[in-house]
Amino acid sequence: MTNFSIALWVKTTDNATENLCYGDIPGYTYDFGVALNGSKFALFIGNSTGDTWLSSSKSINDGNWHHGVAEWNCGTGAMSVYVDGALSGSTTGPTGVRWATLGFQRVGYGVSDQPLNISMKNGTVANLQLYNYLLSTTEISRLYNLQLPPAPATPTNLVATAGNALVTLRGSPPTGATGFNFYRSLASGGSYTIIATNLNTASYADTGLANGTTCYYEIAATNSGGASTNSAPVSATPQAVAVPATPSNLVATTVTTNQISLRWVDNSGGTASFQIQRSYDGVNFYPEGSVGAGVTNFTDSGLLTGATYYYDVLAVAGSVSSAAALA
Repeated sequence: MTNFSIALWVKTTDNATENLCYGDIPGYTYDFGVALNGSKFALFIGNSTGDTWLSSSKSINDGNWHHGVAEWNCGTGAMSVYVDGALSGSTTGPTGVRWATLGFQRVGYGVSDQPLNISMKNGTVANLQLYNYLLSTTEISRLYNLQLPPAPATPTNLVATAGNALVTLRGSPPTGATGFNFYRSLASGGSYTIIATNLNTASYADTGLANGTTCYYEIAATNSGGASTNSAPVSATPQAVAVPATPSNLVATTVTTNQISLRWVDNSGGTASFQIQRSYDGVNFYPEGSVGAGVTNFTDSGLLTGATYYYDVLAVAGSVSSAAALA
């Protein structure tokens, strides 16, 4: 994991070191999680030299429900804990990504081969939520006060790429979005019809279209707090034209701690330009850059040290793109 926030409700009378939520790889020390540390709510981040612990200043073992939030910035090592909506401790810990294998992601009890192998004896954990970003103080306050989150911001960078009887759509999702709706119109400024709803990614392929007919598209993001406004419209015209050949042999090479170089083979005969897309999870890809015809390399800079990135490259001829080459 990169940056993360762990939020939960806990009720206990224990006064001990007990696991609440834990993640690890067997045999490694790069664990992470939250725990009861004596009477306090605590965040721990593992490292080769041992765990860094941050305990709250406020006790949570009085038998009442308490809301805890723990946050860690993998780039700076900043650690923070909140109890009942208020900041209750902060420090600086290890940096770099953390991860957990299947079976070593536990809630309320320990992991058999790890030092923190103490399960909660008398208590309850409820409404555990794990976020892959740092919650704002406003979001933490809403969680504590059982308020719905605000509707997400409008997605940006919507791109429509035409193919043969289809249009491929990709946008950049805003923070806090959990779903996406896509809309289509056959007239500029006309009435839009929803064509896909509650998708878990900001991309969609609209198929079965009439070649030569221009289509207009918008996207909106959703979460439990509602839907964003629709994005500015984009358009594309499907055409029965030759699709450029897919690039091959895409290779990603680490140049420095924050720079990756990409190289691929052009199979279009030098007629296609190339669109480079990046992903943090290997599923959702977003436009990162482009190069002209005949160029078969690209350098991606300003990356986060220790994070894993995924790439794909598409050959583009006019408004038509190939399938993606992946790395």
